[in-house]
Amino acid sequence: DLAIIELNGGTSESTNIYDPEKSIRFLYATLFRQWNLLFQIGYANRRRGQPVKTVWRLLMEIVYYLRRRTRSVVAD
Repeated sequence: DLAIIELNGGTSESTNIYDPEKSIRFLYATLFRQWNLLFQIGYANRRRGQPVKTVWRLLMEIVYYLRRRTRSVVAD
């Protein structure tokens, strides 16, 4: 069995918001655009019949994964 849990895509931030040359307005505009896109994707997926995963279910799957893994995961 192969299971991939990807949280990075939705919780990551555009790195250019940390550019000291950018304004606070730019920062929030960028984040709000990103979040709006995520909500649009979620809405479209729900309309297509994708089941909604609760936070509790997500946490349980993470715990299940952590308990079953057999080796240490090392990033490149």
